[in-house]
Amino acid sequence: MRTTRAPRTSFYQQLLWPALSAELDTESYRSYGEGRFLPRAFMQYGWDHHAPDPETRKNRYAAPLQTTTEQLRGPPPTLIQTAENDELRDEGEAYARKFDDAGADVTNVRYLSLRSGGDRFPFRRPSTRRCRKLGSG
Repeated sequence: MRTTRAPRTSFYQQLLWPALSAELDTESYRSYGEGRFLPRAFMQYGWDHHAPDPETRKNRYAAPLQTTTEQLRGPPPTLIQTAENDELRDEGEAYARKFDDAGADVTNVRYLSLRSGGDRFPFRRPSTRRCRKLGSG
């Protein structure tokens, strides 16, 4: 995300299973936030260190999902990749909808049957190989 005063220096951005909000209360967190690669308690620990002040957690630079549609005008083309069985899925897809509502060039891809950390096992699943291929080219 760029400021209104700075010129664009990025020509493309890719977000892979993005953590975009300190709320941790989405349906995907309720479904997949325990016993997985990124348990809810671990994510809470991260937010407690990244942005311990509740006001900071409302800042769009700390938690990009707080960004308004108006603030998203003018970003570079964006690829947001989410995994179906991932606690971060709903955040990434909500952010993609904000980009789309702002008229930005955004592509959101949800990989079915994939879970958080799926990119760590590049040869195990066809969906992981497609994810890596799409993101690299």
